Parts: sequence; structure tokens; C-alpha cells
Amino acid sequence: MNLSDLIECCLRTDPNVTEGDYTVLFSGSKSGALNAGVLLFTASALPKATVDAMEYRLVSILMLLVNLDEQKASTETRNDFQVRFSAEDHDAVDENADHLMSALRKRGIAPELAKELVRGREKSV
Repeated sequence: MNLSDLIECCLRTDPNVTEGDYTVLFSGSKSGALNAGVLLFTASALPKATVDAMEYRLVSILMLLVNLDEQKASTETRNDFQVRFSAEDHDAVDENADHLMSALRKRGIAPELAKELVRGREKSV
């Protein structure tokens, strides 16, 4: 899975994603989420706290699958990614979640943790 597909997969499986345009920027800054220099922007009507949570989740997953420092340092790779989601994109969530969990397990992440990272915590009564 290339980086663009990975970012789209991460965003598509985020429970807070809504229709609209999203931009993920790999900057040289250390002020981004988790000091990783990965920033998420959207014009969607989402509260800042929700966008921050989406950014945190995105970076958490990317850091486990991609060398972000190498990505940011490389001048030959893209540093910004645009993703557009429509209502129909929600149909592929399960398939994308399975791909993402599989990629995390291949990197040695325990299946339970991979599921929690991708699907969120199961709410217990």
C-alpha cells in the first residue's frame, strides 16, 4: 500500500470523518500532532477537538507503518495529500479497516491493539 492509499485508508476508517475535502501535510515542523509534523486540514464543519483527534489517530497509525522522518526529509516524495470523501465512500469502511489492521499486524502489532487503533475502543456496559 503506498502512502497516499494508506492516508486515505486511515481517514476513511476514522469514525469522525464526514463528507468533504481533507488535506494531510507532512511539514518539517515539530509542532504537529505527536511532534511528528503531520497536520490535517479540512473545510468540513467539524469541531477543532474532533479534527485534533482525527489527526492524533492518523499520526498514531502512520508512525507504526511509515518512517515519517524519512518521508519528511525526502525531497523526491510528496508532502501533501488531498482526499475527498462522499457519502458513498462509507461503503468501503470495513474493507479498508481490514487492510489497515492487516498492515499493522504484519508490523508486529498485536491483533487486539491493531483492532483498537483502527476501530476504536469497544464500549462495554
